[in-house]
Amino acid sequence: MFGPSHGHAIAKRIRSVSEEVLHVETGSLYPALHRLEAQGLISAEWEISDKGKRAKYYRLTRSGRKQLVAEQSKWEQLSIAMARVLRPAELGDPSCSNTSTNAFDRSGSAGDRDQRLTKRFSFICLRRSTKG
Repeated sequence: MFGPSHGHAIAKRIRSVSEEVLHVETGSLYPALHRLEAQGLISAEWEISDKGKRAKYYRLTRSGRKQLVAEQSKWEQLSIAMARVLRPAELGDPSCSNTSTNAFDRSGSAGDRDQRLTKRFSFICLRRSTKG
């Protein structure tokens, strides 16, 4: 993923690695690549692709690698915080009851992707704050 790649290969890799969940359209990808290049986080050079066509190949710069590490750390912290909010009982929060059931569990299988995602993230335990 960190080697030189042209835009189409980058989009294809994101789609593949995310198991078809993330789809980056060209109208979003190329402006983002241009911004990253302007910020010095990636470099770009025209090269000949495997198919014999000219393509712009993008590479992370040293500064881009440092930024990537920083952003990964932020994302990991955000992911952990979101998991604590969305699934507190699964993470051992004693204030949540483990007896919560999910409407989808009672009504049958979730057919489409949106329902599956809703099922996965609908287990939310809200606790009332008490003053005392």
